[in-house]
Amino acid sequence: MLDQAFLTINHWMTGSLGPALVGSFLWGMVSVLFSPCHLASIPLIIAYVGGQQKNP
Repeated sequence: MLDQAFLTINHWMTGSLGPALVGSFLWGMVSVLFSPCHLASIPLIIAYVGGQQKNP
């Protein structure tokens, strides 16, 4: 079942622009969910961006 989901997303990414954008977004979400290194960096990125000063 998981193999079929990966193949479907891959097929979307090789299609036209609309499905390719959706497929790329979903593939990115899948990679974050299955990679503990990426998952651990999300709070660090949010803290870094949240700590930036705004230019007047």
